[in-house]
Amino acid sequence: MAKPSEFADLGHVIEQQKSPKSSATIDAQLEEILTDALSIIRQELGMTIGFIAQFSGGRRVIKVSDTSENKPVLKVGDSDLLENTYCQRVVDGRFPNLINDALTFPDARELQITAELSIRAYASAPVCFSDGEVYGTFCCFSTEEGKDFEEKDLAMLSVFAQFTGRQIEKVQRRHAASNRLSHQVRSIIDNGLICPVYQPICDIRENQIIGYEALSRVDVEPYEPPNIWFAAAQAVGLQAEMEISAITSALSNLDQIPEDCYVSVNVSPETLSHPSFLDHLSRFPLDSVLVEVTEHADVDDYQLFNDQLKELRARGVQLAIDDVGAGYSSLRHILELKPEIIKLDRSLITEIDKRFDLRSMAQALIGFATDMSINIIAEGIETEEELRLLDELGVIKAQGYFLGKPASIDQLQRN
Repeated sequence: MAKPSEFADLGHVIEQQKSPKSSATIDAQLEEILTDALSIIRQELGMTIGFIAQFSGGRRVIKVSDTSENKPVLKVGDSDLLENTYCQRVVDGRFPNLINDALTFPDARELQITAELSIRAYASAPVCFSDGEVYGTFCCFSTEEGKDFEEKDLAMLSVFAQFTGRQIEKVQRRHAASNRLSHQVRSIIDNGLICPVYQPICDIRENQIIGYEALSRVDVEPYEPPNIWFAAAQAVGLQAEMEISAITSALSNLDQIPEDCYVSVNVSPETLSHPSFLDHLSRFPLDSVLVEVTEHADVDDYQLFNDQLKELRARGVQLAIDDVGAGYSSLRHILELKPEIIKLDRSLITEIDKRFDLRSMAQALIGFATDMSINIIAEGIETEEELRLLDELGVIKAQGYFLGKPASIDQLQRN
């Protein structure tokens, strides 16, 4: 059995990852926010240098810095042994948060770093996460003279340190969730946990199966619908790899599909454009393959997309636009891509025998397809009444639970 998913609410995690901002952009924005906060507190306290430090591997590492000096004595990336710094002593209570003048504070005056950085007045507060873990410190110091700190100075410094901890924790949690999600999706791909099932596509006039749509099930517990896992793959930049894995898994059973039947596979424009996509498909008899592009998929450059389709079509692959009628994009897809097939979305089919508006919309699309010599497949048929009405409208090909449920290749062989 596949290992359990690491996420209690996978959908929520995916939504967090869907931001178009890259990790580098998020980190840069965080640094800008914290630099502004550091500059405000440094100037408010009348200090020369401000920095936010992380404790890592027994060292203090400067993550953000701000200064009024032309040649700063501390820069981002600078690192010192924690034990040699004020930061460690403030966190463990050996030094107070506020030191009016290090030259009159014996324990501080004796530290080598005091002379190295010319520290006089010093203010520091721990930066902590919500669970109490110490990330590091939020600090400012003066290289020119001492200062008489007031109680409000520590209160203000502590607020900024708390704000810093919250912002850093938020970004770190997002990065950690992205890494875990990426690992989970990678595991699904590498371990072959995408299992194909096949739903029959029927000629309702001849009462025979003419093809199968390959759908996916992801063998991970607890179960999540496949669209959730494909959304996860897209969120972490593994969409093409996951789709290609699903497609090659589905087409690997072509030799067990009746010779007079085709297999349709779902693919996004991004995956179809992937350099290795055609190489993977070329392992199979492509005149038995139908590629379905969803109505919801965005196509940024139709000319480029058509160029990418040319070689597939030259090898016998046919194109279908899926989910037609579910939104506005499908009509442009049809006009620009000139598919051999359009598939009417189930939202047009459910209760079409009872709703005049659905019947009129379907009839218009069927008429358009007939004029353009495009074949129609109606999806989502669940009742005899829906099937009968579609037959009256001139639909010949259809699929849905009423005609056949998705089944594994082993189940197909037994039937």
